[in-house]
Amino acid sequence: MTSRPVSPAEIAVSEIASDSPALSLVHEGWNHLRRGRPLAARASWLRAARSETSRVAAEEAIAALDGSPDLPGLARIEIRLRAPASGSIRLAWDRSFHGEAADRLGAVAEAFGRVVEATPDDADAWFNLALGLAWQGRNLEAVDALEESVRLDAASRHDLACSAWSLAELLRQGGGAESIADDLSYSARLTGAATAAPELVRWLESRPSLVPARLPAVADRPPVLAWLGEEIGLDRPPTRRILAYVFRSPGSLELSSPDATALEPLREQIESIAGESMRREAKPLPLSMLDAAVFAIDIPNDADPEERPRRLRSAVESWYENHWINRPRQGLGGRTPLEASRLVATDPVLAVELSAVVAFREQLGDRPSVVDLYRGYPFDRLRRRLGLPTVAPSETLDPDDPTCMSEAELDRLDPSTLEPLRLAEAFGSALAFGIDDRAGRFARRLLEGDRSALRWVDRRSLFALLVRESMREGDPEEALSLLEQAVAIDQGYGGADSVVFSTWRAEVLARDDRPGESLATYRRLLESNPDDAERALDAAESLLDQGHHDEARELAEEAQARAERVGDRRVATLAARMLGLDRPSEEI
Repeated sequence: MTSRPVSPAEIAVSEIASDSPALSLVHEGWNHLRRGRPLAARASWLRAARSETSRVAAEEAIAALDGSPDLPGLARIEIRLRAPASGSIRLAWDRSFHGEAADRLGAVAEAFGRVVEATPDDADAWFNLALGLAWQGRNLEAVDALEESVRLDAASRHDLACSAWSLAELLRQGGGAESIADDLSYSARLTGAATAAPELVRWLESRPSLVPARLPAVADRPPVLAWLGEEIGLDRPPTRRILAYVFRSPGSLELSSPDATALEPLREQIESIAGESMRREAKPLPLSMLDAAVFAIDIPNDADPEERPRRLRSAVESWYENHWINRPRQGLGGRTPLEASRLVATDPVLAVELSAVVAFREQLGDRPSVVDLYRGYPFDRLRRRLGLPTVAPSETLDPDDPTCMSEAELDRLDPSTLEPLRLAEAFGSALAFGIDDRAGRFARRLLEGDRSALRWVDRRSLFALLVRESMREGDPEEALSLLEQAVAIDQGYGGADSVVFSTWRAEVLARDDRPGESLATYRRLLESNPDDAERALDAAESLLDQGHHDEARELAEEAQARAERVGDRRVATLAARMLGLDRPSEEI
């Protein structure tokens, strides 16, 4: 027991001892680190370092933590208690510690628990309580305490509050805080005989987007497949985002992804074919892989090796500035970064939280192990995108670059004054904000002005937006005219999207109560691939959705015949079910 009141400002974790055998503290520290609790690991090792029997092992463990190339900066530094802001506060803190054992790890949390109970408006005490809890591995409770500290500091001490919430971003990923983790690994697994069902095997093997993953070889690991999604940029051959990794072995089929929005549609497709539910699981990513989604990309082997750095940088920009900003985060109260950015002007707490979340992502980009992957990406681009103040002098930011402009900046741009490349970039940038009116200004100018800019544009997204606008305004003729232009323009670029545009034309005709023309368009599309039963089924479903039962029946029969010819029982069953529903609307 201490012989005098103890000021927590004088307490360092290295002064905290334990009744447990010292060497066991070293093992305890490694267990904390394995569970993603670096603050608790350091606390255990600093206590162990006081004993001659474990000092060397503890100091080596601390050195390994400090020098880890895979962990974010906050995990690799010693975070200390805040000092009291005044003499009167020091006295109140000392009274709380009076008679307390300064060498007991729980002393800090217990003492500051008493302080905040007596003075709940003491932000520094709440922060110190959080540290005391984190040193014990009680991360979930620590984040709650940090939330109180941020609430009290947000309006008057923005920087201190940001530091506190950045720490919360680290703690929420640790063991015991799984319920508030934001960066997760999602998986869905199918086992048993269903994995060998002919329909599922055939369907998987016919997917052009399912390719061997370009991963380092690992002994005894079955081949890994990558399920490819959208293209990143307009390079040829294209860099594509990986929606999920697919692991196949006898009796098992597993999907894995750090992006739930990408995984779920794939899971649903597989379940509909297999006729069984997949077992789903979500667990926090380890601290060394919190940004795994950034580099879930596929760069083809035949891409120019000298272009790899630029492609990597493009992938980082694409992920953070167009995708990540639209992902909900518990650290932002369940809002997406984009949603939070629209509220920060009137909500100082949310302004702190958003700034802190971005600052923590910046720490992930600064890890020595990933410097070559981030290619010097300045997170001031992301701050600008979200309308936040930049941290460093913006020498790395081009003020005229629309690719990382905020919503307000894009709204101030006049499309008629932009050169072709800038116009194309502004359109792509505006698309990520998910508001058609904002991107529509640039889309319309792309068709009205110098069409050379179309070579830098995702033309499928361009025409999808314009067709949506026309249909909302009740002008299907304008939509059909746009799709005629789309097909003509696409032919000049190789015709890769012509089938998509023709399919959209058939859908517009069906919605405009022109089922005969819609059916004829679908039939022309189906002639090019007589074995494609699934496309025939999709066409039938589109017509049925619009109430065109006779035309839908024709295509459903076609889908059923094709499916039976190629042995696709799933499509055959669905087509037969659709034919059973094909009755006059008043009978349904």
